[in-house]
Amino acid sequence: MRKILGAFLFYIICISCAQRVPPSGGKKDIINPKLVSTIPTNQSKNFNNKVIELNFDEYIKIENIQQQLLITPTIEGPYTAKQKKMGVKIVFDKEFKENTTYSLNFRSAIKDITESNEAKNIRLVFSTGNTIDSMKVSGKVIDPLTSLPQIDALVGLYKLTDTLNIRKEKPYYFTKTDTLGKFSIENIHAEKYKIFAIVDNNNNTLFNEYAEKIGYIKDTLNINKAIDNITLLVVKQDVLPIKIAKNKSSVNYNTVEFNKGIKAVKVTFLDSLKNIPYILNTKKEIKFFNTKNVTDTVKVEITTTDSTNLVSKINHKFIFKKPVKKSDAVKEEFKIEIKPKERENIEQKEFYTLEFNKPISRFDVNKVKFLEDTLNLIKFSEKDIVWNNNMNIVTFSVNTKAKKTLLFKIEKEAIFSVENDTLKITKQENKLKNEEETGTISGEILNGNGKEIVQLIDKNYNLISEIFYQKKYKFKLVPPGKYFLRMIADDNKNGQWDAGNMEKNIFPEKVQLILKEVQSKANFDLTGYDFDLKK
Repeated sequence: MRKILGAFLFYIICISCAQRVPPSGGKKDIINPKLVSTIPTNQSKNFNNKVIELNFDEYIKIENIQQQLLITPTIEGPYTAKQKKMGVKIVFDKEFKENTTYSLNFRSAIKDITESNEAKNIRLVFSTGNTIDSMKVSGKVIDPLTSLPQIDALVGLYKLTDTLNIRKEKPYYFTKTDTLGKFSIENIHAEKYKIFAIVDNNNNTLFNEYAEKIGYIKDTLNINKAIDNITLLVVKQDVLPIKIAKNKSSVNYNTVEFNKGIKAVKVTFLDSLKNIPYILNTKKEIKFFNTKNVTDTVKVEITTTDSTNLVSKINHKFIFKKPVKKSDAVKEEFKIEIKPKERENIEQKEFYTLEFNKPISRFDVNKVKFLEDTLNLIKFSEKDIVWNNNMNIVTFSVNTKAKKTLLFKIEKEAIFSVENDTLKITKQENKLKNEEETGTISGEILNGNGKEIVQLIDKNYNLISEIFYQKKYKFKLVPPGKYFLRMIADDNKNGQWDAGNMEKNIFPEKVQLILKEVQSKANFDLTGYDFDLKK
């Protein structure tokens, strides 16, 4: 009996265990959930409820619905989404507007619970009035500097008003671009609108000019029929006035940090006795050096120029801290940055730029040497050496007959900073580019006006070289590798691409890319890479 009872209990345990383990094997679930019914039904009219329901043919789950669900026009108040076994129930806090067509696009919010297969193309349209609006706008959003589609960009239609401000006002209708940068806004009420594309990094449907790219067209959209093939170029515009963001002070230094990058700065000291050295420390900071042991307030007028050549003047005052302990007066290490960098191949006509983290007070050019193939010394005159206004950047124009290498050397006590410290012996060797080991890439600009810049860029869209204002261009000594070519229509001939100005309705300067990858080869000439401005 004991053996029979034991065997019986073992059998029961096995069955129990088997019931808890899901069956193995079988085909993987690849079927997307299908929408069975909705409340209200799609394209319903005169809907006046605050509850919407969707029912599917299998068990589902909802994910990130607050980010995925796009409701247009923009609703007032929040909503809550409740998951049912085979459906979703959405309860809105406030009633929908009268006589308005609403569109709910669920995108990737709904998936099955087994393999997370997406319920695709789930879009519900209804009206609180007697008609369903039927206008449509579609197109694409791209980054003009790369020609790549802008994924998940917010594209919004704004009702036309005299006080329209997309920094504070959310779009009336909006959608987001797909993986190809394409967008489509449907069920629009026939009216006039402005259209913008925003790379909405913080998902608040407002434009933040400090951090987000924007695209627009010059004209107002009069939507009285379907409009397609709109192209919106999203760019980062730098049109904000320059302001002081922070001021950091120590015994020896005072740093003024701005709210955005600047390319040039001039400081006027309102008390000439306190005219102290300063540099543009980074693209956003000015650094003052307390070499005169100034203890009272320093008053200055700072004139800045940003990347768009916007000039701003700011009155500012600061004071250096008084030392409390010996360590407060420690000075920073004297450093140098050399361009081109070590192990970077150079051309026979090259510009060597030395950038110091402090202004220079003494510079012995005879102790700065360039040696061709480690033997022949290159001689310099004053015209070959250019200093910036703040005496912390110097450029050498080097013409070498070297065959293999160029050795750059700074000898001991060649350079002293305003803080009277000097550099250690510095050496750097660079190899010369060889025609037999490099290639050329050439082409022509068709239908241009002589104001074009052609750029050679790498596969990550970093600038390698550029040629200015030539109908026929030729990049020489190009190392083997993969490249792209880009043309900028530099209409104002300021030597750079301008991103436009939304406030003044100025469009970004035209950019063209040759999207076919250019494969440079050693001792090989690539030709026929033409740009046509009529395209």
